[in-house]
Amino acid sequence: MSCTIFTYFIVLDFAENLRERDVVLRLQLEVNKSEHRIHKIELNLETNMTDFCSQTMFPLKQQGLNSFQTCQLQDPPLLFRQVTRFNWSEAIQRCLSHPVEAGYQDPASGITALHAACRTTSTPVSVIFALLHAYPQAASMHTTHYASTPLHFACWRNLSLDIVKMLLLVFPNATSQVNGLGLTPLHLAARTRNVAVVKLLLETNPDVVCLSRVAGYTPLHLAVRGAAVALQFSIASLDGKEISIQNEQNDGSLYAAFEVVRLLLKKSPQAAFERDRNGESPLRLFCRSMDQAIQTLLHLARKTADESEFLKTSPIVDACWRTFVSLLRASNPNSRNKTTMHVVAGSMDCLESFAFTLLSLKICGDELSVFDVDGNLPIHIMSKLLQNPPQYKSSRSEDKTHAEDQPSLNAMDLFLVFYRNAASISNRSGILPLHILVSGQNPIWQEGVKSLLRANPAAVTKRDGKTNLFPFMMAAASDLQQTLNEADSLVSLTTTFCLLRACPEFSRFSNTDKEVSARPSKRRKISS
Repeated sequence: MSCTIFTYFIVLDFAENLRERDVVLRLQLEVNKSEHRIHKIELNLETNMTDFCSQTMFPLKQQGLNSFQTCQLQDPPLLFRQVTRFNWSEAIQRCLSHPVEAGYQDPASGITALHAACRTTSTPVSVIFALLHAYPQAASMHTTHYASTPLHFACWRNLSLDIVKMLLLVFPNATSQVNGLGLTPLHLAARTRNVAVVKLLLETNPDVVCLSRVAGYTPLHLAVRGAAVALQFSIASLDGKEISIQNEQNDGSLYAAFEVVRLLLKKSPQAAFERDRNGESPLRLFCRSMDQAIQTLLHLARKTADESEFLKTSPIVDACWRTFVSLLRASNPNSRNKTTMHVVAGSMDCLESFAFTLLSLKICGDELSVFDVDGNLPIHIMSKLLQNPPQYKSSRSEDKTHAEDQPSLNAMDLFLVFYRNAASISNRSGILPLHILVSGQNPIWQEGVKSLLRANPAAVTKRDGKTNLFPFMMAAASDLQQTLNEADSLVSLTTTFCLLRACPEFSRFSNTDKEVSARPSKRRKISS
């Protein structure tokens, strides 16, 4: 009981110095709640101070930091040495008897006792409280190397939520402090995948989500990288065991990794448009970094008795899919009234990933036959996207572990495998997917044109609903619409030649004729 009263007066004195009556009332209430637990805890100030303080601690309030003077000691005082040696009970007693030593800052590194305590994973909450009580200004001080605050160290070392709360209440502006590497505390918390700390930092300063570091990475980029690492580690450690996700908000769970990504997107959707130093959006980074892991999951799904049931019930697939859809929707602000497959078909970041394109088709394949509000199927959206594909490259993993599960298919091939009739369906304007694709500036035979013509050979004899031209004419006209370099001109010429080869009768056809009597030649198979 005496220890309870002693701690009560210590904190009460601090609250009175801060002139915060509401803090005093809150402390009184907290101590009253703790009275009935005192008989269960054998308290000793020298040995069990840490346990007691961790149960009776309350958040600190920032006030009057400028009233504290920096300690001018030349040599490291006893308090500094006790903290660096992890003598927590002695450090608490030293804070009470010699609070001025908490203001000592190492002349070489700029580290205070608070910095040293925050960069240690085993630091009790009571030690942080005692150091802040002795010298609150240390929460706003930067180290000489990398200019880090105590909050940077706390997030980096993944300390408890109570410690982060105290640091923020003493110095709320710490959330926007950038260290020498260009990192804010949110960058570090997102990397360690601590859901509770990320929530607290976002509530304190939501604008910090879009702050980029020197290398060009936002907290969302680092969270995506952390989720990719967690997924790969989780899959690699399966070893024949059942796939599952710990539904706990701890730093090591796969659930937390995906939850942090969704939290950042929910608080700041515009972060989905930020690019890193490689020009990658968070969605593109997510698809690229997890492509191989998703291929492994799909490979495992094929080995189960019911593949579709596995994809629907697997918690790891569900968490990954929900995060993917959140990034996909945030990256496409006009996707509110569109199905998931319409959004996937309009995103080059998704189509570049073989694994995520296939996963989307397996989960939402029924949406391939659904028209959007503009009267387009997903394949029409993709054909429009692939009109100008200089940056498009179908992803094929270099890892040959599951080579038999990686046919040489591009995104158009995958869509047609799941819904072949889509190549024969016109949109609301009466335009076939083939006509949409060849009307681009530089249609590529290997990237969609060949696939559409193979699925619907009769499309080569159909006129475009707008221009009244045949596909080979539209491909040839694309060379005339702009000044192409020699390589692009050759690509356009190749597409035109392949379309003519599919129906050689067009070489004798005049555009003044009313109809085309010829059908696609059966003597010429559509090949590469």
